[in-house]
Amino acid sequence: MYIWAPDIYGSQPSPEWRNEYEKIYYANAVLETLEKITPSAATADQYNAVKGSALFFRAAGHYHLVSLFAKQYQEGSAATDLGIPIKTSADINEVLVRPSVKVVYDQILADLTEAKQLLPVNVVAKTRPSKVAAEGLLADVYLTMGNYDLALDNA
Repeated sequence: MYIWAPDIYGSQPSPEWRNEYEKIYYANAVLETLEKITPSAATADQYNAVKGSALFFRAAGHYHLVSLFAKQYQEGSAATDLGIPIKTSADINEVLVRPSVKVVYDQILADLTEAKQLLPVNVVAKTRPSKVAAEGLLADVYLTMGNYDLALDNA
């Protein structure tokens, strides 16, 4: 960066790309494992918190990636602008395509909306996502999309 080289990473992939998709992979692995579990009434809250956290982290990862590596969301062109590959399974051999920016944002909104319903208001550790964190990220996503009414509702 200092010498204004056209390729600042050389042959290495962007660390943001790799790190965010690694987080998404872990979130997907958790979600796939949770599908195999039937929670009891005593563990339902804990199950919901873990599922909500995984959905939150997957949405946050996709949002960070689309913010860095795709065009900014524009209502008129979002359906045709290329987004980033959406990863919703832990299968590393899955063949991915680049959907539109709109499809990526729809997935982010779906994950955050579900996470908002599952996450608790108060969390055990401040580093874990809560309902308030999901609402905050939803507000940020809606603000990026230019949907100011829903951004205000979630803020």
